[in-house]
Amino acid sequence: MKGSVRIRNEKYSYYFKYKDTYGKWKTKEKGGFATKKEAESAMRKAIIEFEESNFVANKTKYTLEQYIDYWFENVGELKLRYKTLTLYQNVAKNHINPIIGHMILDRITPDILQQFYTKQDQNCKESVMNVINNVLRNTFNLAVKQTLLKTNPAKQIEYTVKKSKSKAKPIDKETLKLLFKRLENSKYFAPLTISFHTGMRRGEALGLVWDCVDFENNTITIKQQLQYQESKGLIIVDTKTGYSTRTIQMTEKLHDYLLELKANYEKNKAFYKEFYHSENDFVCCEENGKPIDPQALTHRFSDISKEMGIKVRFHDLRHTHATMLLIAGVNIKVVQERLGHSNIGITLDVYSHITKELEEASIDKFNLALNEDFAL
Repeated sequence: MKGSVRIRNEKYSYYFKYKDTYGKWKTKEKGGFATKKEAESAMRKAIIEFEESNFVANKTKYTLEQYIDYWFENVGELKLRYKTLTLYQNVAKNHINPIIGHMILDRITPDILQQFYTKQDQNCKESVMNVINNVLRNTFNLAVKQTLLKTNPAKQIEYTVKKSKSKAKPIDKETLKLLFKRLENSKYFAPLTISFHTGMRRGEALGLVWDCVDFENNTITIKQQLQYQESKGLIIVDTKTGYSTRTIQMTEKLHDYLLELKANYEKNKAFYKEFYHSENDFVCCEENGKPIDPQALTHRFSDISKEMGIKVRFHDLRHTHATMLLIAGVNIKVVQERLGHSNIGITLDVYSHITKELEEASIDKFNLALNEDFAL
């Protein structure tokens, strides 16, 4: 491959032609050299780099905001789940772009980034800081792979990913009674009952279909969830992780309740006939078979919280189920599998305060046994 040097406005520049990945001829040119010798030296180096990598780095002056959007469109949308992608986009929009989004990508140094992290760390929650870190590291990683940057500046700063321990808050008995009473004759009673007896997530309960309820073997198989996406509306998606796909045992009360619910489902189906929405056969649904919007369920719980003067979320039913299992002496490995956690460490972290209380109670029992059986 050969190139040439020419003079423009009293400065020298080099250029050479190459074929892109589509076989089209393009010209690579760079100027600003004081002498012809400097331009020729730079040209030889550029040609060698091109021939070694078969790629001329795209030196388009992306701003950080533009390249973050590029990462979202070409990587994030393919790899991230919808909720995670939306969270990342919101954090980039509100916490990264207004401050350093205007900066040219290859001019962001570790020093600039360190100052940004330090300032944001003083104003943002730990969870937001972790998302900021994920967005920037992934964005800069792609830039390095595409040879837009030589190194990832986000890896050259002092920042430790923080792991916030979310303390599970089970619902007390009195509040549970009020919840069941408030929702008794509503469409939300079914997901309330199912989550309380199984520990299902909101989307899992609303995405449950009758084919996944096995009355003969007394099991429920959880393999999908109902989700609302702005661009698509209500859709069925896979469970949160591969481990979230699971088959669990039903309690006796849930078994009996679902039998009644199935009978009522068949009556509604016969009544509405061709107007019944039986495309999915959801267990939790409107009277005419339409799915229940997950957001509507969340809003209803929010309204109930205000009415009752307490803070209660639908997800707390999951914590309540797990807590009751642990207090009942169920092995934590069984609890992990029932909840669909990817590993037992997650279960231990979320319910560490419960297991600590159980350990203390066990030691009390052990001490009692020692005093009774080994008294000297």
